Amino acid sequence: MSTNSKIAKQSDNGSVKVISCHWDGYLTNNGDILLKHYQDEAKIDALLRLGDISFLAPEIGVKHSFDQPPYGTPEHDDYYNMVLAYGRDRGETGVAARTYDGLYQIPKSIYRFDYFYLRIGGKWYYVRPGQDLAQMTELTPEVIAAEAEAEQKREAAFKASLGRR
Repeated sequence: MSTNSKIAKQSDNGSVKVISCHWDGYLTNNGDILLKHYQDEAKIDALLRLGDISFLAPEIGVKHSFDQPPYGTPEHDDYYNMVLAYGRDRGETGVAARTYDGLYQIPKSIYRFDYFYLRIGGKWYYVRPGQDLAQMTELTPEVIAAEAEAEQKREAAFKASLGRR
């Protein structure tokens, strides 16, 4: 099962570009990658120019196969450090970023069921699935750390519950 997300940026004129990301949209993955590796506005713009992506990675990279290279090869490691884009890497069409005139012009269907990451004024913000844009929160290292701790507690509770059966 995938955890979808949307990645967006609001421009100086108020318009918002949005792309979809299929895999690992949760805060401790895509949120963490955006916070650590996507602070440069030109790099963020380059990401959005790729259009919809399969997964986010620290580097935009270059065109490469959509098929996963064999585990344990140098190509495998390179693959996971580069964004995998539907248009660039698989030749799909109709995957360009969507542009909206303003933040509140974005249909709720864009962010209601997925994590939504938005770059505004040099900062990253996020909205969890099921939340409204009014609940947007700044994405910080502290947010990521708290989420990682909560995930560890949930995993430990789950493992403990398996031992009781």
